[in-house]
Amino acid sequence: MDLLGVPKKHLKQGTSNPGKVSSSPGGVGRNIAENLVRLGQTCCLMAPIGDDANGLFLQHHAQQLGIQTECMVTLAGESTSTYLSIIDAAGDMQVAIADMALIDSLANFSSNHFCHTYKAPHWWYWILIWRPIVWLI
Repeated sequence: MDLLGVPKKHLKQGTSNPGKVSSSPGGVGRNIAENLVRLGQTCCLMAPIGDDANGLFLQHHAQQLGIQTECMVTLAGESTSTYLSIIDAAGDMQVAIADMALIDSLANFSSNHFCHTYKAPHWWYWILIWRPIVWLI
C-alpha cells in the first residue's frame, strides 16, 4: 500500500504540517500485474499480504481488476507492506519510510506456500515478489 503526504504550504521540519494524505494500491509486482491486465493479459500475482485492512483491500482491488489472486498468501499477525512518502509543496520527495517487515518474514517460505494447488496455463504471466526482487515468470 502506498501512502502520500502533501503539505498545504511550505514543509516545516520538526512539527506537524497541515496537508493531505492519500493512499493507493502499490507494490512493484502489483503494479506490473495491474498493467499486464490492463493490456489484456492474464496474470496471477504471487505475493504476501498481512491480515489487516490494507491486505484485504489490496486483494479485493486486484480481484476487481481481473488479477488472479489465488496465489496470494495472507500471513497471520503481520502488517501488509506499506510505503509512506512525504513530498514538499514543489512535489519533491523529502522523506520516505518503507515498512517491508512482511517480506523479511518470508525467509522460511518457498513458492509452494503460495501455489500449492493452483494450476494455470503456461501462457499466463506470473508475478512473484521475493525479497527485493520481482520475477516475471
